[in-house]
Order: sequence, then C-alpha cells, then structure tokens
Amino acid sequence: MANYKSGPSSLAEARRAMGSAYPNLPFADPEREASARLFALAPAMLQSLKGVVRILVAVRYTVGLAGSQLTRLTEAQELIASAEGRP
Repeated sequence: MANYKSGPSSLAEARRAMGSAYPNLPFADPEREASARLFALAPAMLQSLKGVVRILVAVRYTVGLAGSQLTRLTEAQELIASAEGRP
C-alpha cells in the first residue's frame, strides 16, 4: 500500500486536477464531468469494495462460495491490488 495515494478529497479538487480553471463549476462536457465525479469518488469506492471483499472472504470460509462468486471475489481482490499499485 506504499504506492497508493488517496486521490482528490472533493469534486472541485478533481476538476482542478483535470485542468479546470473554475473547479467550483461543472465541466460543459457531460463526459468530462462524469469523469471528474468518478475521480472524486474513487477513494470511497475503493474503501467500499475492500469492505465487501472482507465480508465475502468471511462468507467463503464459513459457508463457501460457488464458482462464479469465487471468480468475482478474485477479480475484486485483483482490482484492489491494481488500484493500490500492487502486483
């Protein structure tokens, strides 16, 4: 987790990082505004995904997971590692 940076703490900060001269105003391009929102929410979404993974790991060891569920758990763990800069 040493390489992981938390990212922007607000939508205005995300817009500023994306080059907006007026970060308190939405981008005119809806796609760019959606990207700014995603960028701003990424740290919270990562934390949420980590929580879901912890729950699924507990379920896996108590009652088990079916094949497709185990595949999704593995994919989520790989996405978390990638987001944190781990192999």
